[in-house]
Amino acid sequence: MRHLKLFVLLLMLPFLSGAQVDLSYFPHYNADLMEDLGVSAAQLQAIQTLDEDSGARKSDLYDALLYQADLNAALKTVEEDRIAALQSILTEAQKQAYQQFNADVEAEQRLTDLGRYRAMYLDTYRYLKLKDAQAQELAELELDVRDGKRKGASYADLKTDLLQEILSPKQWKKYSKKRKKERFETKTTLQEGANMTAMLEQQRKEMKFLEEVYVPQRNALRQKLEEKLSAQDQQVLAQLRAIYQEDDKAHEVRTAFYQQHIIDQDYKVRSVVHSDRPTFERAKALGIKLDKAIDALQPQLHELQEARYGGTEGLFMRGLPTSTDKYTEKVELVRNIAFLLIEPETTTTKTVSNAHQLRVYPLPATTTQTLQFEVQQSGELRIDLLDAQGKLLKVLFQETLTSGTHQREVELSQTTAGAFFYRIESADGVSLFKSLKVQ
Repeated sequence: MRHLKLFVLLLMLPFLSGAQVDLSYFPHYNADLMEDLGVSAAQLQAIQTLDEDSGARKSDLYDALLYQADLNAALKTVEEDRIAALQSILTEAQKQAYQQFNADVEAEQRLTDLGRYRAMYLDTYRYLKLKDAQAQELAELELDVRDGKRKGASYADLKTDLLQEILSPKQWKKYSKKRKKERFETKTTLQEGANMTAMLEQQRKEMKFLEEVYVPQRNALRQKLEEKLSAQDQQVLAQLRAIYQEDDKAHEVRTAFYQQHIIDQDYKVRSVVHSDRPTFERAKALGIKLDKAIDALQPQLHELQEARYGGTEGLFMRGLPTSTDKYTEKVELVRNIAFLLIEPETTTTKTVSNAHQLRVYPLPATTTQTLQFEVQQSGELRIDLLDAQGKLLKVLFQETLTSGTHQREVELSQTTAGAFFYRIESADGVSLFKSLKVQ
């Protein structure tokens, strides 16, 4: 049967020729497919050797290149070389047969996904007694949004517009009534039996440890390096701090909350992108000069991180080093620079006082969540969306508001399921609230 399918594909070859076949993810390890395509043992060996060589080249680049732009360009070159070599190993008939195979797989997967989404909507909106055709249109919207075919409007707006279009007046009335009820209904019970009160209490404990133990002790360790820094060194660090604070592409530390966490994020080397290379090159020299002095502080820093994240397992789950062993030269250098950027005597984080009363619904959220909050003093207010580790995902709102109660709807369709935070900052103070999204 597989050979018959390949024969049919070969007959179609004249109609398929033209555009270059995408071989980025050519699955040479799939023995059945390789047999269908007629890939010989010699071709397989050449492809495997090619992949191993390309992998080794990429690994060397990750270890050697510090700047993201340099790394991206070098990785692109390696990948282009690999694809070009793969194009020369395979015959034209094999490439076209592989292209048709991919088209068949994608079509089959789309049908499967449509069925899954259709069943989901028939179950979710069973109170509306949806027809199959209505559920099918909603399922197609899901796939179009997922595949980037619907652009311009938000997912929530697209879905609302479609529901208005396909639902009968009676169905729309039921849907609107239920949605309104869900918005103003307080749900205290969360997934796995947790509740919002317990979540907020845990969050307050974490912030208390952060402010009263972690940050002061970490900054005290950083203070020990001050005597080793010249006036010129301090100037370099000041310039680099300014770059970090003003250039979103350099590092997401514009929010005070994330600045507090910079030492915990420094091992994510790929986030190091700088628009002012001369300044960073001077900082590199400073990081090299103080490498031994910073190494001597690592055991104490590591103990602090273990206490904060619940031991080795907590560090591992956040992608942080689980020991004080030496890493690659590049990682050590970035660690040093990140540590030097910490202000030694003061924390850049404003005290989190939970000055704003926030109500969120529905809880847990799925695709959208409504925020209702109080503003005591008129003025500028900013709401940030942070991930579970406190990293800025998006600035949701930044506007001038009058005192009183305000309400905003947040689009969460692109947010990963799990815990996340809202951070609110205004003249009233800074507040941090934990929330939850489920699939």
